[in-house]
Amino acid sequence: MSLSITLLVLNRAEMILFVALAGLLAFKFDICAQKYRFPWRSLTSGLIALILISPFLFYVWQNVGYPVGNAHIAIMLKRTGLIQTNPTPRLAQSQNTGVQNSIVPIKPARQTETCAQASIILKRYMHNIASTLKGFYPLFLIFALPVIYLRIKRKQWRAEEYILLWLWLGHYIVLQAQQLIYEGNYNVHDRYLISAAPLAFGWTALGMIDSAVFLKTKGKIARLALYLMGTLMFCWIIYNGSKILLKEFWGGKKTFERDAQLTAAQWIREDFKGQRADQQERGTWCTYLGRHRPIIECPFLKSVGYLAGGQNFYSSAPLSQDYLITDSSCTIRDPENYSLARSFSINNRILRIYKRVKK
Repeated sequence: MSLSITLLVLNRAEMILFVALAGLLAFKFDICAQKYRFPWRSLTSGLIALILISPFLFYVWQNVGYPVGNAHIAIMLKRTGLIQTNPTPRLAQSQNTGVQNSIVPIKPARQTETCAQASIILKRYMHNIASTLKGFYPLFLIFALPVIYLRIKRKQWRAEEYILLWLWLGHYIVLQAQQLIYEGNYNVHDRYLISAAPLAFGWTALGMIDSAVFLKTKGKIARLALYLMGTLMFCWIIYNGSKILLKEFWGGKKTFERDAQLTAAQWIREDFKGQRADQQERGTWCTYLGRHRPIIECPFLKSVGYLAGGQNFYSSAPLSQDYLITDSSCTIRDPENYSLARSFSINNRILRIYKRVKK
């Protein structure tokens, strides 16, 4: 248990609240199993885990000010009004650096602004729902949910399954609470939910076994359906694991981003003649910034800075932009400080690279 807690916290920092939930369950069952005696086993496991995690917590305490595994949790603690434990953290807390974005979006016409906002809100909600369903592995839920219902109805449900079910759903509740406090919305990305999905795979396996046994007795057509179902699930698993890479070659948004980033990054690598690294790193609680140059600002190409040998611009850190990349949806705030260096077209979309003018 100690090793499991340590690996969870070190690999996924947002799991610290989930670990606390699991620890409370272990504490409760330890007391009940020993007929309300002192729960030395669960407390010892928690103490060992704390000792193993302590070097990492000390490192975060030095940099952020709170001995927690995630900067988001530190900000949530700060918002509650708790006194920070380290008054002089290495990383800056304030994100108001006085450095503004040099690229601003072009506002739509007034008559379409309301419709555009409604469309954006609707798409955001639909995206949040789809992301949540993906995190629960919907194809596996087809088998898991009926099994849960039937086992409870047939009184085959065991006490251990309550623990799995509570951890499975509790994981989502804890992540949702963090997101609501920190961001004010319920957009939990599916990659955070997938880590708890295997807790329901046992019910999925039972459902698949029962389905296979049932279909084998119903003739050739049913057996063919069984094989087809297994093949579809296998293909879905392969597709689900590789779709992010495949989308870059399907000619859509991801293909545009890949081609645009590679084209822009290659040109900037060859064009940039300035200092390739600053003397010190600059970063805040939630924004890591290294020393690499050039600094590139582009609202729709998130990796172009890295591919160009530098990094992308963030307004939360005191760094000036070396290059700006725009399209028809945005414009430059201070054009007197930049000159148009190159224009190119990707999928009939004109992109412009602006270079800072030396004064």
